[in-house]
Amino acid sequence: MPTIHRVIFIADILVAVLATASSSAFAQERDDFDCSKCDDGRSVSAPVIVYEHPDFQGRHQGFRPGSYRADRGQLDEVGNDTISSLKVADGYTARLCQHEGDDGRGAGVCQTFGPGQHNVSDELNDETSFIEVKARAARAPRPKRR
Repeated sequence: MPTIHRVIFIADILVAVLATASSSAFAQERDDFDCSKCDDGRSVSAPVIVYEHPDFQGRHQGFRPGSYRADRGQLDEVGNDTISSLKVADGYTARLCQHEGDDGRGAGVCQTFGPGQHNVSDELNDETSFIEVKARAARAPRPKRR
């Protein structure tokens, strides 16, 4: 095969590999909670969804990894000091705090939630002003002993 054809062939393979990798990343990103059956009919897909009322009722808002502060208007869909329940997808954690904190990392009463469906504790019920969502690092498999 002439050199130019090898270069084009390799370039085609790289494009195919990158396209597959990016579509896999997109598929993984979409493996979140889907709120298409929420009580208001609004569809939300995100690794963390918070709800205004216990048992996943009322207004809701989805969050991807990052930090969100009520004082910056980042909780406007669900509202400041209104969160009562949340869903956290596998591979993620959500940390809810009573206040934003001067350093922007949360303050006051804070609680971290792992994967699953949760009603917020009495201490944080209708008190959340800061949310931090993190993707948990996958644990490397333990090496086999010989």
